[in-house]
Amino acid sequence: MNLLRRFDPEAALVPVLAVVAAMLVGMVLIYAIGYDGIYAYGSLINGAVGSQSAIAATMLRAAPIILTGLSVMIAFRAGLFNIGGTGQAIMGLLVAGTIATHFTFLPGASHWIVALVGAACAGGLWGALAGFLKVARGANEVVVTIMLNYVAIRFGEYLLGLGGPLQEKGSDNPSSALFADSGRLPKIWSPDPFTEVNIGIIVALVVATFAWFLVARTSIGFQIRAVGLQPDAAEYGGMSVTKVTVIGMFMAGAFSGLGGAVQTLGELDRLQKSELSVIQIGFAGIAVALLGRNTALGCVFAGLLMGALDSGAVGIQNDNALPSGVATKLIGVIQGVIVLFVGADVIFRRLSARVAGGFGKQRAGPASGGVA
Repeated sequence: MNLLRRFDPEAALVPVLAVVAAMLVGMVLIYAIGYDGIYAYGSLINGAVGSQSAIAATMLRAAPIILTGLSVMIAFRAGLFNIGGTGQAIMGLLVAGTIATHFTFLPGASHWIVALVGAACAGGLWGALAGFLKVARGANEVVVTIMLNYVAIRFGEYLLGLGGPLQEKGSDNPSSALFADSGRLPKIWSPDPFTEVNIGIIVALVVATFAWFLVARTSIGFQIRAVGLQPDAAEYGGMSVTKVTVIGMFMAGAFSGLGGAVQTLGELDRLQKSELSVIQIGFAGIAVALLGRNTALGCVFAGLLMGALDSGAVGIQNDNALPSGVATKLIGVIQGVIVLFVGADVIFRRLSARVAGGFGKQRAGPASGGVA
């Protein structure tokens, strides 16, 4: 009953309207370039959830995005805007990949577990650095986290570049040695030989549960929410804004670091220099947090939606519903428009209020006896 009392139907309607509006925009664009929007969207749905393999692909793509969405969410709750998910994910995957490659003395499941823990610590420290610079020097966390993204990319390129410390010995490729089998995430479902769902999706759900519990049921979570809402009042009440800022950014970085590790240890067999400059899960996490209304459960559903759109793009290409390469660009446009519309919260709140008001009048009409 407590959950029902706290449920805000108007707030829940905003992201739904944003997704619908973005899909309509995508439909218009498809018809504008001379293709059948209905057929393209049918292929998208089929590629996202139309078969066991499609569902598995959606889950595979959703896991790291959920984690980076939780990263942005926890920072938002502390009144911070974490744009550094990409850099934090890169630091996490570098540490996780190093452990998966070289820590072969670790037995069984402890190998990949230690790799994930190392990734969370690396990403957390990278995020905490931005938090420390904010409280110690007054540096804006948006600028700092953006710059740290590029530092992480260049650092990774050095480590994996020719002659770098992590490059495979005797190889001419800018990549590490192969991960040990025990260092990779175990598979939990394989509907076909080409699609294997790893335990990363379970990790994402466990972390989402932890994030909810942290924010809603712990004292540090209360402090994070208080500082995020009104830092001056929180400090007057005896809370340390400095401590909360650093902890909030550490947790944000840890979640992104896990996202990078889940994507790398679940989908790749080694660290690759080429993956560093194209990793996009950090920026996708911003869309997930906005669409999920900065809640853990919302991030899970929004991450699954983003994963479905990504795997649906493959379905569009397989059915030749759009020219080669256009499907991926279209999904990027849809995701961007979703963020734009969710950001235009006022517009959708007014629209949803009118819709809710219309339903309320319909329900209240007979009972009111026609009184205006």
